[in-house]
Amino acid sequence: MTAPLSDAGIRRSLEAAGIERPTDAQVAQARAQLWQGSSRSTVTARTHVAPVLVAPGCWWFPLVSGGLSLTVQVPPRTKKNSRVALGAPSIAWRRMRDQFALACTAARVPALPPGVPLSCTAAFVVDAAGRAADIDGLLCGLFDALQSAGVVANDHQIRQLGGVTIRPAGDDEPPHVTVTLAPLPVGTP
Repeated sequence: MTAPLSDAGIRRSLEAAGIERPTDAQVAQARAQLWQGSSRSTVTARTHVAPVLVAPGCWWFPLVSGGLSLTVQVPPRTKKNSRVALGAPSIAWRRMRDQFALACTAARVPALPPGVPLSCTAAFVVDAAGRAADIDGLLCGLFDALQSAGVVANDHQIRQLGGVTIRPAGDDEPPHVTVTLAPLPVGTP
């Protein structure tokens, strides 16, 4: 069973989805939707759609641009592991990839159109085991997990990084990954 995110964690997820300075009411509304086990209901506020939840530990926001912001409560892991045979991904990463795919499937996260170049921002909230991870290893693992989950047809679609952060999980929040994927303007290579 996963623990719910703190109000601060939900506020950061709302901000990552493009909602500037979410109000306490928006945070409370998101919390109610996230943890009451509601189905695919969406609540429209002034300029955004509240998070859609259909599985504990995974929620997503549709973006006006046609992209999405996705938060999955899995401990972020890199694909590399020096104790595994050459060429084989780490056991911890395979576990993360499988949990990520299950959560995205259960939450019915939509697949983005294949062949469309995407911009990506990512926030990794890591536990003690993930604190030594480097950015490129976490991104590689995330992109492969997104492809494995069917969110993107090919991780080659991700052509631009808007920003990446890694921070330790607080006492009141579980490790998780928040990623925002948005289509790039037509003509972007």
